[in-house]
Amino acid sequence: MVRNPAQQTGSQAHYNHYSHSNSRTSFRNRAVHPKLTEKARGYLPKEKCLKLQSLLDEQFEIASKDGSLSFKVSMTDLLKRLRRKLWLRRVETMRGGIRLVGSGASYIISDDMTRELNDLDFSFYIFQGGRFLDILEVEEEVIGEFLYEKTQTSMGKREVYDSFFLDSVKVESQSGGAKESWSLITIGKKGSQTIDIKFVYRSKRSFVFSSDSFEVVLDSFINTYKDQQQQHHDSKREDKILVESIFGDYEEALDHLKNNVLCTICPEEIRRGIFRYSYELAKGKKPRSEKDRELLDTVFSEALLAEENMQFEDILAKFLQKHSSNAGLFLTQLSNVLTRSPSKEKQKYFDIIDKYRTSYPC
Repeated sequence: MVRNPAQQTGSQAHYNHYSHSNSRTSFRNRAVHPKLTEKARGYLPKEKCLKLQSLLDEQFEIASKDGSLSFKVSMTDLLKRLRRKLWLRRVETMRGGIRLVGSGASYIISDDMTRELNDLDFSFYIFQGGRFLDILEVEEEVIGEFLYEKTQTSMGKREVYDSFFLDSVKVESQSGGAKESWSLITIGKKGSQTIDIKFVYRSKRSFVFSSDSFEVVLDSFINTYKDQQQQHHDSKREDKILVESIFGDYEEALDHLKNNVLCTICPEEIRRGIFRYSYELAKGKKPRSEKDRELLDTVFSEALLAEENMQFEDILAKFLQKHSSNAGLFLTQLSNVLTRSPSKEKQKYFDIIDKYRTSYPC
């Protein structure tokens, strides 16, 4: 299913645009996605709260790129320390701005007991731009501290970055009226579960499909020194765990999640969406109708072929490394989607895809 932009509500057409304000107090209390309505919101029942707590307390392996060093840490401890050190540097998150997003959020919300947990994605929504160097230094410092505490191995910040950051991206741009200002690191273990930590000041788009548009607010789980200082300002701790669907309709997105339906808004805006789309197809998800399938196939394949100076093989290799499960089926679906394009240029992409089939058989 592809939602027609003309039929969208204001919340569904909105993609996390934050404007500058001189009032720090107003930003602390401002909603992360101010144009979302109540229709986009839901709350975790008790059993899902316990599932979330269990996930956050689970020990995840953080390994160096060469596999020579590793340690385990819970996401609760990792997020707490990140937030505390960021606060000490006066890099503050919005109220309700620490969130579990993407497939991890879908895993928590889903009733399907057979659903596997893939990668973990966390977003920190901040109200100050231009602080990404400070944020990167904090991330390096936190990983370095856990490394020393767990293994008694000491590393400088740069060495931590080179050894443990599997990927690192910073985007600060303004093109066509769309402002982007965010950074992301990937840590974890190659070929296994990875953890993405994203800091967002401005982002044009926060989701690909409705089923991965959920964001679980984690602030009540991250009880830091800052929170303890401000307890006298709050009458009571938040009891309910808020979930928002950036798609704009919580119940509709939940129905798509339960029934493995691929639905999105403005697919042409999804950067390199063919990779994620093909991966979701490989996992058994489908558009609502054959008409939607044809439309999505065409939009994503044409967008790929229209992108200039793209290092397709490098991008494909990184994607396969991060999404090794179902990789063989993913490559098959990627070929199938590209078949929709009439362009003769697609043959070079088929050749690259075939090259990787030997390493990732179905």
